[in-house]
Amino acid sequence: MNKKKKITKITTLFTVIGIFIIFTGCNNKIELAKMKVRNITNNVCNCCSKIDSLESQEEKDIKLANCLFDISIETRNLLKDKETAKIDSLVVGEIYSELFKNCESFTKLIRKSTIWKKNPYESKIENTNDCNFYNNNNFLDLKSNGRRFIHNNGDYQIIEVPECGIKTKNKIERIDSCSFLLTYIESNDPVIRCFYKKGDITKVTIIEKKADTLIYEIENNGEYYLEKVLKIK
Repeated sequence: MNKKKKITKITTLFTVIGIFIIFTGCNNKIELAKMKVRNITNNVCNCCSKIDSLESQEEKDIKLANCLFDISIETRNLLKDKETAKIDSLVVGEIYSELFKNCESFTKLIRKSTIWKKNPYESKIENTNDCNFYNNNNFLDLKSNGRRFIHNNGDYQIIEVPECGIKTKNKIERIDSCSFLLTYIESNDPVIRCFYKKGDITKVTIIEKKADTLIYEIENNGEYYLEKVLKIK
């Protein structure tokens, strides 16, 4: 065999080995990602299975929201700095798909849940000055197991989960004392990026104030979601 043919064969061999390594590496990464998605799904499912069926619907909804909040945390930790809106949508979509297919406790809770409803909530605000309580203050989201914080400075709202670096930024536009619009600007929360795009608008209406707690309604695409926040120092 002449030198040229020998070099060509060696080059071909290394090329084949290289392609094999690349494809094997990719397959391993894909399998690892799938395993992590399954782990997230299992964790959320286990969380849902611990919710007592004898509790009130409101208590069950709060605990379900806490379980689903873990999807943001764990997906963010899985993707870290590699996430894009497209990857977020694929991963979060796969998690919800697996939950609907394989988690009976989740499907039972979500079907009976009033987290999202078709009709607006009734306002219990008697004095509209109570709504000013929301301006330029910091709050703890009571549906996040004490992990999500909301900061308002009058013009912008920042939603933050310090433990994993999640941040969402919205622009605030006042309608009246108790209502305002949030325009989505940016976020690194995988769930938010899955369901919202830049410029999307959500209407928020404050419907009740109890001491340092505010209850407000979030309206999006004809559905209504109730949020509870506690003022913090």
